[in-house]
Amino acid sequence: MSLIEIKEDELVIKRAELTALVDAVQGMREEMKNLTLNAKLDVYCKGDIVTGKAVRMIMGWSESTFSRRLQDEENPIPMTKEGKGYAMPRAEFIEYYNQVFNS
Repeated sequence: MSLIEIKEDELVIKRAELTALVDAVQGMREEMKNLTLNAKLDVYCKGDIVTGKAVRMIMGWSESTFSRRLQDEENPIPMTKEGKGYAMPRAEFIEYYNQVFNS
């Protein structure tokens, strides 16, 4: 049973320690982020491969920013050259996205 229940017009919080409540809220926040990211990936990607164009659209980057991020010394995008563009597995992109936005 969850510490927090969200109903149509109310939020029910069960009696709990503050740290447990904070953890529950952070878990819900993370879940919402993942749902949003997966929805974006479903719009821009077909299957389990994320293209360079999809990364640019999801991250809101221009082509020049994307090119710089490919060569970034600290945290480069782990993409490989596929034909004319770049690609990476969906799971790898999700991991990269979480590193960039959760650091």
